[in-house]
Amino acid sequence: MTREHHHEIEIDATADQVWRAVTDGDELTRWYADQAEVTPGEGGTVTVGWEGTPEGVSRIDRWEPGRRLRLVDQPSDDFPPLDEPTVQEWTIEARGGKTVLRLVHSGFPATDDWDDIYDSTDHGWDVFLLILRHYLERHRGQPRRSAVATGPATAWDAILSTHGVTGDRFTTTLPTGEALSGEVLLHRPDKVLLATVDQLDDGLVFVVLEMGVLWASLAAYGPARKRLDGLDGHWRSWMLDERTPER
Repeated sequence: MTREHHHEIEIDATADQVWRAVTDGDELTRWYADQAEVTPGEGGTVTVGWEGTPEGVSRIDRWEPGRRLRLVDQPSDDFPPLDEPTVQEWTIEARGGKTVLRLVHSGFPATDDWDDIYDSTDHGWDVFLLILRHYLERHRGQPRRSAVATGPATAWDAILSTHGVTGDRFTTTLPTGEALSGEVLLHRPDKVLLATVDQLDDGLVFVVLEMGVLWASLAAYGPARKRLDGLDGHWRSWMLDERTPER
């Protein structure tokens, strides 16, 4: 038995713009991965990677520009073995001047050893699709830079003591006393926080607790990327771990 995720999001962009965002290497680095390379067409590949993690490779099984993309995920030594690979089915539909993007990620075994991976992938796609919409609607065509840090699960409580979510607003104070604030896009207590950052010209903050590790990112687009120079070290110390290199 297997299980699957279903995700859908409406984006104020054309179908062609959404298609390019999910199939072009440069575009993928502006909302999803740190590095990405795409060999287009059926039989091609999509390769994505993040600092400190192995690259993920998917084979392109269906390639219908502006309409449908089907990816077959290649096996990874980091995950338990699979009888059949997981599959990403992306469909794009123009509707009322906007575009609806749907994703079905299927093939996850309904076994205990896959529970954490299944849950992590599910809320991960919730976050990444919101980041995709944020990019296309507010920063389309602008390169992104991130400052990333990791910490132990216990760091979540430390962060909670210096930040707060009130309604649809987020505020936090770095160890230097510098304040960050913005609009909450997604909040699941003790699990996920995604919010904009006014001080980074509508950048993003993303904090997630998964599989015992706290992972956090500050992201800025266009000219605001330079502002991360002064925040990077403070961001890492706030997360109690400075081993993760700058991205």
